[in-house]
Amino acid sequence: MKKSIVITLAALWLGVSAGFAEAPSLLIGKDLLNGGFEAATLKPWFGQSDAPGPSLESDPALVKEGKQSVHIQLNGSANRRVTARLFQNVNKVNPASGNHFVVKFDVAAVKGRPIPAIVGELVLFEDGAVMKTLPLRGGKPEGTDWQTLELSAADEIPVEWKGGQLQVRLVFVVDRGADGTAHELLLDNVELVQSRL
Repeated sequence: MKKSIVITLAALWLGVSAGFAEAPSLLIGKDLLNGGFEAATLKPWFGQSDAPGPSLESDPALVKEGKQSVHIQLNGSANRRVTARLFQNVNKVNPASGNHFVVKFDVAAVKGRPIPAIVGELVLFEDGAVMKTLPLRGGKPEGTDWQTLELSAADEIPVEWKGGQLQVRLVFVVDRGADGTAHELLLDNVELVQSRL
């Protein structure tokens, strides 16, 4: 009887330990690497844009949570694709923590204006050079109110990637929109989660 109890407890302990080992890792969050955009600047985020770059917005009516969000505006062009990017580097990423990455964030429209399309990329680095770029795919905004979107890597990370640095990119796109039409959105609460499928 005692032997049976010991074996059962040992199995239970191993199962619980395995469960903890498989818990997702938060690489960017509301209070981690400025995922909530509450710092005085965008850093460690960086922005690139064909229009005015991403900027911090402190109007309480335009913030989902906390004191600030990010405002992105793109002016449509009938002749070309217009894009804006928001990205940051994440260091010391351990592949053993999981082979699957998901980016979650809150978005909303501004004054009822159309929202640009949102795509993403996850760039893996090795020895300072790009090893592989994984597209991030997922849901599209519906309506104009605050909503949470989720983009996940279309492919798992290569088994030969040794870890270290990756870059997460959010890309906002207006493809041949009407000239001068402003496409705007608000962004808040970005998370990058690593897990094992």
